[in-house]
Amino acid sequence: MKFFTIALMAVSGTLAMGNNAWAGCWSANDAGDNGAKVEICFKGTCEQTYLTSECADISGATISYKSGWYIETQITENSVTDVISLNGVILSQAELAHLSCKDLDDEQGCRFAAVSTEDQELTDALLSEVPTPNSDMAKIEGYFTSALEVDALGLQISLLEAGLYTGKVTGEWGEPTQTAFEDGLDWANSRGLSYDLNSDQGFYSFVWDLRTALFDEDSGLKQRPDGNEFLLIAASKRSDKKASNMAQQLDNDLSQRGFPNLTKVLLTKKGGYAVVVGMYSKNGCEARLQQFVEAGLVPIDSRCANVGRFDPMNWAD
Repeated sequence: MKFFTIALMAVSGTLAMGNNAWAGCWSANDAGDNGAKVEICFKGTCEQTYLTSECADISGATISYKSGWYIETQITENSVTDVISLNGVILSQAELAHLSCKDLDDEQGCRFAAVSTEDQELTDALLSEVPTPNSDMAKIEGYFTSALEVDALGLQISLLEAGLYTGKVTGEWGEPTQTAFEDGLDWANSRGLSYDLNSDQGFYSFVWDLRTALFDEDSGLKQRPDGNEFLLIAASKRSDKKASNMAQQLDNDLSQRGFPNLTKVLLTKKGGYAVVVGMYSKNGCEARLQQFVEAGLVPIDSRCANVGRFDPMNWAD
């Protein structure tokens, strides 16, 4: 990284002249030329522009560019502060990380932190990993972080069931969650699928389609179990009718919370009927159980049980 400080050098040159000294101003219009040529890049978009004016005095400096960039340097006894804006909107510290400047002539028109030519490729690569406000990943992160805790847990479990999520089910955004969603977007794009991520419905449709499509393919949680899966048991009934009625009510409640088609009635090896709410890995079942119990969606005495306790005829073709 390098700093261009011609304007500040002019300011520092006035310090010995007294509080009323001015270093003066320069204007491209008055000078009758275009000013120094630079390339300014912001959030991955680059444009070539010209320095149009600069002024400096004992208290600081102001610099403007033809494209609307404006820098105000404020000097106090203990500090020097740059305030950078674009078309009147001041950039935050986070946004400054996306800003770079490169000189295109010998006049050194960059007056703020700029990326050298040899660093430009590395910086572009780093910036490309940061979601911009309008990117699909930024929208997904926004939905996730604003979701209720129980819903955030459910989203991570859906990613786990799809074989994409490898972290702990905490309901918190982090690198494993972001990576899982990135892989999910790659999956959707590779199949030409499109989701309106500007709406809640589009986001949750994306997650549910992801979970449903990949449940068999990647996670090992097969619809026809191989003996390693676990079922979330909401209740055990002796009557098929009572089990069916409870399953229907549970399905209605779960569907309203975005978890449709999870509830089934299965026959146990002892001849009873179990109301089950989905099939998972052991860790996935325990996480889903905690989530649903805390949300009041299943009875507090619900439990997880290995599929080996159930009659194989439940999965007969």
